[in-house]
Amino acid sequence: MQTDSDVDEAEITLEDNETEQSQNIDETTEVDSQENDESDSSPNEEKVVFSEAQQRVLDKQIGKKVGKLREVERDNQTLRQRLQDVEAQLNKPVDVEVPPMPDAFSMTDADYKEKVAQRDKAIVESALQKKAAEAQEEAAAKQRADRIAEAQQEAEAKRKVYENRAAELGVALPELQQAGQTLYNAGLHNEVAGYLLDADNGPLISQYLGQNPLELDNVIQKQNRSISDAIIYMHTEIRAKLQSLAKSNVNQAPDPIEKPAVSGKQKKQGGPQGATFE
Repeated sequence: MQTDSDVDEAEITLEDNETEQSQNIDETTEVDSQENDESDSSPNEEKVVFSEAQQRVLDKQIGKKVGKLREVERDNQTLRQRLQDVEAQLNKPVDVEVPPMPDAFSMTDADYKEKVAQRDKAIVESALQKKAAEAQEEAAAKQRADRIAEAQQEAEAKRKVYENRAAELGVALPELQQAGQTLYNAGLHNEVAGYLLDADNGPLISQYLGQNPLELDNVIQKQNRSISDAIIYMHTEIRAKLQSLAKSNVNQAPDPIEKPAVSGKQKKQGGPQGATFE
């Protein structure tokens, strides 16, 4: 049986992690607030433009923070479950034992009546305990069902946002679904998949990983070592590769087709003034 010190240790660790997560979120909120203030400033102010190297460093720092926050959230969830399990063990009542029927011929009438009364009381207490345990289990089952339903609703909302974002980025729904199935079959961790759902270019990263097995295997290897490493890699390296591919596609675009002359007339051939062409 777990001791009170185990509960205290779990509660203290959980509070420390929640405090750290709260501080990280406060810092992120403060940065977002500063960015909003800067965006609301005068339009005449010069906009800061980062070089590719500076942007990669910034993306790496953001990726580290995102990965750290997800790790803290996962650790907190594990500690909450551990705390609930410990509390359930501590609060579990001792089963009431119903004594056997006393032998009337081996004791006095007074003792016999007392033993019978004690047995009757134990039978009532045992029945009440079983009823309370059933009610507690029903309540726990309802809580689990509510949490599952809430998680499903949240997942459905994220899925819709993810699909809408994919449409805006030009990723067709069949391609997105095929990429998702490929990532699932490869064993992508739920935390890493959650990053793809939340990232602004998550559909593009999913499509890229689905089309590049070596890159997907690299992400899987990194996630097996650390979830943060996989998220940082996608937020920095793969994001940079997608940006390079986008620039390459723009540079390789064909020249625009020359428009026909007005009224359907062909353009006159060029040449020196006064020259004639037969």
